[in-house]
Amino acid sequence: MPHEELHKTKKKKNFTTLALIFAWIALIWIVTMIKVNHAG
Repeated sequence: MPHEELHKTKKKKNFTTLALIFAWIALIWIVTMIKVNHAG
């Protein structure tokens, strides 16, 4: 494949973006759970 290095770079960027999205979702979920537990 002529663009192998480019593909590796894009794949790394995609996985990093995916990890950041999951971290953001996890953070929102944790904060929500804390608020729910303190409200009850």
